[in-house]
Amino acid sequence: MSDDPLLEKTIRDKIEIDSVQAGDPHAHKPSEFYAPYLTLPYYHGLVTKPDVPELLGRGGEFMLRFACPEVSGQPMKPVLSIHPVGGDKESIVHVEVKVNNGKYSVDSSRSFDTIESLVNHYQSNKESIPGHTSAMLNRPAKRHRWQLRNNMIKVERKIGAGSFAQVFLCIMRSRNREREVAVKICHETPKLPKEEMMKEVMREVRIMKPLKHKNVVRLFGVAMDYEPIMIVMEYVRGGSLQRYLRKNSGRVSPLDKLEKMIVGAGRGLEYVHSMKLIHRDIAARNCLFDKETCKISDFGLTRSGESYKLVKVRKVPYKNMAPEVYTTFKYTPASDVYAFGVMAWEIWMDGKEPFLDKKLVDVKSMVLAGTRLEFSPSTPSDVVHIVTDYCWNQKPEDRQTMSFVVRKMEEATLRMALEISKSRADNTEEDVEPGMPMKSTVASIINREHHEQTETECETSMYDTRTISSNDTTASSSSTAITTPVGSRKNLSVKEKKKKDSKRKHHKLLFWPFWALICCLFYSFLILYYTSYQMGRGRSESRSVSPRDSRRHHKDSRHNDHRDYDRRGRRRSKSPDRRDRRRRSPEDSKEWFDKASTSRRSPGPLNRRRSPSSSSASSSSEDFDKKLDEFRSKKKKEMKEKKKVKKERETEEEKRARRLEKKKRKEEKKAAKLLPETIPYTDLNNPFNDPNFSQPFVWGKKLEVEGKHNLSRKQIEKMHRSQIQKSVEEMEQLKQSRLARQAAREDIELMARDEERKKNSDFGEIERKFHLQQAPLRSQIRIKGNRAMPIDYLAVYISFGSEKKPKAFRELEDFELRDPNEYIKGLKEDEYEDLLADVRIYRLLDEENKQKDFWDDICTIATSELKKAKALARDEAVHSSVQQDVVKTFKAVCDTLRA
Repeated sequence: MSDDPLLEKTIRDKIEIDSVQAGDPHAHKPSEFYAPYLTLPYYHGLVTKPDVPELLGRGGEFMLRFACPEVSGQPMKPVLSIHPVGGDKESIVHVEVKVNNGKYSVDSSRSFDTIESLVNHYQSNKESIPGHTSAMLNRPAKRHRWQLRNNMIKVERKIGAGSFAQVFLCIMRSRNREREVAVKICHETPKLPKEEMMKEVMREVRIMKPLKHKNVVRLFGVAMDYEPIMIVMEYVRGGSLQRYLRKNSGRVSPLDKLEKMIVGAGRGLEYVHSMKLIHRDIAARNCLFDKETCKISDFGLTRSGESYKLVKVRKVPYKNMAPEVYTTFKYTPASDVYAFGVMAWEIWMDGKEPFLDKKLVDVKSMVLAGTRLEFSPSTPSDVVHIVTDYCWNQKPEDRQTMSFVVRKMEEATLRMALEISKSRADNTEEDVEPGMPMKSTVASIINREHHEQTETECETSMYDTRTISSNDTTASSSSTAITTPVGSRKNLSVKEKKKKDSKRKHHKLLFWPFWALICCLFYSFLILYYTSYQMGRGRSESRSVSPRDSRRHHKDSRHNDHRDYDRRGRRRSKSPDRRDRRRRSPEDSKEWFDKASTSRRSPGPLNRRRSPSSSSASSSSEDFDKKLDEFRSKKKKEMKEKKKVKKERETEEEKRARRLEKKKRKEEKKAAKLLPETIPYTDLNNPFNDPNFSQPFVWGKKLEVEGKHNLSRKQIEKMHRSQIQKSVEEMEQLKQSRLARQAAREDIELMARDEERKKNSDFGEIERKFHLQQAPLRSQIRIKGNRAMPIDYLAVYISFGSEKKPKAFRELEDFELRDPNEYIKGLKEDEYEDLLADVRIYRLLDEENKQKDFWDDICTIATSELKKAKALARDEAVHSSVQQDVVKTFKAVCDTLRA
C-alpha cells in the first residue's frame, strides 16, 4: 500500500463500499453513510445545485443527491431535487430530507424508516411534496454519460500532485473493456473548505465537458457516488511537456518543436478561445505530450466569457502573466496569447523555467518595464519575430489573436520544412552526380522537372495522329527551349530546330506500326480466350448435371417440396424438430431420377440439341450463381466498409489492444507448431512434390550422418520431441531470469521512490509548522497597526496566563485585558467564519492542549452567534419581502378606490 494517506483512503473507501454492497457482515464500514443510497435508481451522488437543471429535463423528474451542510464538520445532507410538472428549469424545487433518530421525513407530519419507502410513498400515491403543489415524483432522472460510478475506477499509482489536488493513474472498466485513465482527486484545505472545493471541481467539469479537440485533453466524466470526487480524464503516456523537454534536452529536432509542440498547443488554445473560454494558466507544465501530439490540460483556473477579473486574492502563477494582469487583475484571451509566447520560449529553451530564481516583485517590475525573455541563438528568426511582434506586446489591444499567431507559426513550419528538404536534396544531388558543374540547385531541379515533362508530352503525342500537324513545331520549339541548360547562353538556330522536328516526326512514324501490331495481338488473345471459355463451359453442361444443379432442377419442378432445401440447393437434414416437413414420395423421387438421367444422356452444346429440362436447369443455376456472387461481393464490401469505419473511430488504446490480441494469436500458432505429433519428413523420393526435383530424396542419408539409421521411427520421434522440449525449457528459463531481473529493478525503483516520498513529507511538515508559527507574529503586527481582529485579542488574552508565552506577545505588556465575549459578539457572518478558521490554526499551535477548553468554548460561542446572524439576516429578508407585498396590495386597493 502507498504511503500517501489520500490514496490509501480512496482505495480503502472503495473496498469498504463494495463489501457493503455485497453484504459482507465482517466488513469495516466507515463509509456506511453512503451505502444505503448506492443501489437506488434515482441516486445521483454529490451533484451540486448548478448542475441539477441539466439532469432534470422534463416535468415530474426527480433525483436524490447530497449537498454540503451550512456548518462545516457536519455530515452531508440528502436533498430531493424535483422538476415541477408544467414548470421550467428555473422553477426546480430542492427539498431537504431531514434525518431524526433514523427516521426520514420531508415535513413534520409524517416520517419513514428508509428514504426508499419515503420516495415510494410519494411516487406510488402520486402525492405532491408538502408545501409544493406541483412537485410530483413521477419518474427518476436518468444518469448522463459523464456520470460515472466509483466502482468503475481502480486506482493504480500516483502520477502527480498539486496544492489542492492529486492525479492518479487508474483503470476504468466500462462496457466489458478496460482503459487507462488519469483521475484527478481534489481535497479540502483550511483555505479551501469542502463546499468551495466541490464548486471548483464541478466548475472545471462543466468547462471540460463540451471540449472535443485533438489538442485538448478529453474528459470522460466524474465519479461522485461518494467522497472523494474523481474527475476522470484521458491519460497521455508521455506526461507533461516540460518534463519531456528536460528529459530529452538537446535531442528534440527544431521541426518537432515547432510543428508538434508549438503549433499543436496553439491549435488547442485557438479551439479553447473559440469556445469563449480563458485558460489563465498556459505553460509547458500544463501541456501533455506523447511524442506526436501536444494536448492542453489543467482547466482549474479557466473561466468562461470575454474577460475575467480577480475578486478574491488567490494563489495564481505569475511568471507567465501578462503585464495588464499585474495592474488591473483582469484576464482576457490576449493574456493567454502572452502566456503562449512564454511557453514557446520554454519549448525552445528545453523546458527551462522563465525568470528563474526571481520573486514576484522582481518579475512584476521587469515585465511592466518592458523587459522580455531572451531566446537562444539557435531559435529560428521566424519564431522570435512572431513571439516578440505578435504575442509580447505591452498593451493587450496590440497583440494578435490566437488564430493569427497559429497561422503564422504554420507558415514558419512550412518554410522550415522546405529548407530542410532543400538541404537534403542538395546533399543527395552532390552524392549522385559529383561531376555536375557548380550551378544553382533549385535551377537544376527545375530544369530536370521540365525535361521530364517534355519527354512525357512527346511520348503521349505519338499515340494520337492528330498531333502531327503544324502545332508540333511550336510544341517542339518550346520543349527544346525548356530542355536547354539554364547556364547556357547560346540559342539554337532555325535549321537545328527544323532538324530536331523532322527527327521527332520520323520517330513517331516508326513507332506507330509497332503499337498497332501490339494492339492486334492483344485483341486476338482476348477473342481466343473467350471462345475457349464458352466451349469449356458447354462441355461441362453436356457431360452431366451436378447434384447441385439437379437439386435446383428438381426444386423448379412442380412435384418438389422446396422446404427440404436451403437457398444454396443443399438438402436439409431431417432432424426431429423438423418432423412437420413432409418427405418426398417414392413416385416423386422416381420421376426426379428419370429426369436427371435423361439430362445426363442428352447431347452436348456442340450439336446444339439440348433438352428443354437441362437448358432450364442450367439457366436457373446460372441465375442463382450470379445472384449468389452479387450477394457475396455486396457482403464483402459492407464488411470492408465496417472495418474501415471501425479502424477510423478506434482510439490509441483500442488499436494497441487489437495489435496485442493479433500478436497473441500468432504466438499461439507458433507454439502449436513447435511440438508436432510426427516427424514432418518421410523416406519418399519427393516428399515436397517439387516438379523441378531431379534426384531422388533419401532421408536415410541424414539419419546415417546423425547416427540414427539403426533406430526405429518411434525412437526418432521421441528424440525429436525431447530436443524440442529442451529448447522450450531453455527459452522458459531465459524468460524467468529476465522477469527476475525486471522485478529486482522495479524493487530498487520503489525503494528510491519511498525515500523521496519520505523526504518530501518531512519538508511539508516543516513548512506547515513554520506557517503555524507565523500566526502570532501576524497578530502582533495587526495589533500594533490598529488593524487587530478578534482572533488577535483572544490569542493575546489566553497567552498572558501561560508560562510559555510566544515571542511575538512578549512585547505587548501594556495590553488591556477584557472579557472574551466582548471580542466575539457584534460581528458579521464573514467575520464569524474567518474567526472559526483562525481558531483551528491556534488549536493546532497548542501542542500540549492546555488551552483546548478555551478554544472549544470560543468555537461553540462563535457557531451559535453565526447561526443567530444568519437567522437575523433571513428574518430581515422575509420582513422586507412582506413589506413589499403590503405596499403592492395597498397601491392596488388605492387604484381600485380611485377608479
